[in-house]
Amino acid sequence: MYENLEVDHIFIIVEDDADGINEISSLGFSASEVRNHTAQGTSSRFIFF
Repeated sequence: MYENLEVDHIFIIVEDDADGINEISSLGFSASEVRNHTAQGTSSRFIFF
């Protein structure tokens, strides 16, 4: 049933991303700069792997 399933996006929602970014960096991943979405009141980062 899921033999051709591919992951495209994973969303993790947090109040403050500092601890998460430190953890991700310690695992060898890199994060982009913060992208602010002022009209929505949100921000995001891309994690590269």
